[in-house]
Amino acid sequence: MTHPPFDDVRVRRAANLAINKEPIVKLAFYGFAIAADGPLPPSQWGYHAASTVYRYDVAEAKRLLAEAAADGKFDPSRVYKLYAPTTPRPYMSQPERVARFLQAGLAQVGIKTELVLQPYTQHRASAEKGEHDLALFGWIGDTGDPDNFLYTLFDKDNAVPGESQNVAFYMDDHVHDLLAQAQATIAPAAREAIYAQVQEQIAADAPWIPLAHSELVVAHRAELEHVVVSPTGHPVYPLIKRAEPH
Repeated sequence: MTHPPFDDVRVRRAANLAINKEPIVKLAFYGFAIAADGPLPPSQWGYHAASTVYRYDVAEAKRLLAEAAADGKFDPSRVYKLYAPTTPRPYMSQPERVARFLQAGLAQVGIKTELVLQPYTQHRASAEKGEHDLALFGWIGDTGDPDNFLYTLFDKDNAVPGESQNVAFYMDDHVHDLLAQAQATIAPAAREAIYAQVQEQIAADAPWIPLAHSELVVAHRAELEHVVVSPTGHPVYPLIKRAEPH
């Protein structure tokens, strides 16, 4: 959000409207995902369906970009850098394929991009420094708390170049104050009400294009019992059931 034209909310909203998520879910996630409407998966407590929704709408995206261009806020002749990892991750097995879907979707509304493809380690370092105009990324919530998503990924405290986990570099004082208030609140219902406000503000400001919440698939042999999958997606504590001799 510090790189023009993505410092203009109209351009960010247009980018959201340009992306058709259903083909991405079907073709790049093989159907093992659900299209996202925000940063929290619906199964996460604190999830709130925001009133601002970006449905696939090429005509509206073009209108917003034309309006931004008329105000000198968007240059359709420029090529913007879209950074993406080449390394498969638990939340995205085909990141390069997803990036090419995004590139095509943005191009059809007039946002030209050049893909910058790197192994995950280099990609993460580039995104943390803020080298990108756009970046494809993902997240695994490993604490079970909304704060692990919302504070880590959207608070201005975490938008420090070189070590940023807030790779959109979204810095909103109101969201910062709400997240601090939620951290100091004990009652879950009160925290949920605060997080609903946070998600409403994030949706309106459109620092992200939420793509998909991936579904974890684990295969195991029939003689394994009590397989437990950790929050980070790793099977743990399998017990082997030995067949009785005949």
